[in-house]
Parts: sequence; structure tokens; C-alpha cells
Amino acid sequence: MIDDLNNRFCKVDPNIGIACLYADYKDQNNQTLVRILESFLHQLLTTALIPIPDGVIKKLNDIKQRNGKPGSEDILALLKIRLQQLKCAFICIDAVDELDPRVQQQLLDVLKELGTNNASIFLTGRGHIESEVQKRLQVLQQYKITISASKEDIQEFLEQQIKDDLNPDAMTEALAKDIIVTITEKSQGM
Repeated sequence: MIDDLNNRFCKVDPNIGIACLYADYKDQNNQTLVRILESFLHQLLTTALIPIPDGVIKKLNDIKQRNGKPGSEDILALLKIRLQQLKCAFICIDAVDELDPRVQQQLLDVLKELGTNNASIFLTGRGHIESEVQKRLQVLQQYKITISASKEDIQEFLEQQIKDDLNPDAMTEALAKDIIVTITEKSQGM
């Protein structure tokens, strides 16, 4: 999706920016609100091919003189300056449900604020996160696509994973069948 946005918009118009995040439950210690917003700012400053606004440079110098470490409010202000300069921006977050719940809520609140500018927001996540996203973002226009794997898809995937195992002697036919049946049954709705 990011490649498509880049090819369709950024290569055509230098006033369009893209920022993306893959949320990983294994990396929750590093995926804090400040780090996520810093990443978005960096991406929006580098994907759009227009000069960095003077307001961003001034704000960064103010932060550096103050203590050198920006907080989430500082970065949010910088993001707003950059977004005002852009014709539009795309902010994409994959697996938003895998963020720490506190960070997830804070980020959704920030996205609501940023989405009032010229930013289009694209989120993916499992079904249970939908009500939280709707509550926090209060979106006016929403598109929803539900994607789910069938039992056959899961079974085919597992069979291929077992076939590609680097240590095939560790797996018996009975164990492979048991793994496939158990995971396929327990994975419905995921």
C-alpha cells in the first residue's frame, strides 16, 4: 500500500507526504507515543520533496535551547506545521491493536487531531479494536474492509510451513496433522 501511495501521489506531486508504522507487540517498549510521532515527523519531512518549513526549524532550535529533548506536545506541534505546508498526507498504521493499550489510546487521540488537517488516516487491526477506533477518532468518512482467512487458507499455509521446515526429520506425519488440525480449529476469527 505504501509503495502504491508513493507511486500514485508522491512521485507526481512533491507536496504530498507519507508516514507509516508497523505496530509490533514484541516491540512495545520502543513504540512509545513520542517515538511514533518522531518517526511520523521524520517521514513527513523526508517523503515530501519541498523545503522544511521555517516554523519547524525555529521550533527545533527552541527545543534544543530549552533542553534538547522534545516531548509529545513539541512533536505534535511540529507535525501540525508540516501538515499545514503539505497539500495532503497519508498516515498508515498496520496492526494498531498490537500497541500498548495506553499508547494506542494516546495515538488515536493524536490522529483525531491530525486528521482534522489534511491527513488521511489508514489503520489495520483485528476486529476488537474497531469500537475503540470509532470512539476515539469519531470519523466522518470511514471505509472498512474485513479480511479473514478460511480454514483452507490456514491449513494450506501450515502445510507449506511444515514442508519448508529446515529440520524435516523432527516432524512425524501424525504430529504434522495434529498441529494443522489444532491451529486451524483455534484460529477461526483471527
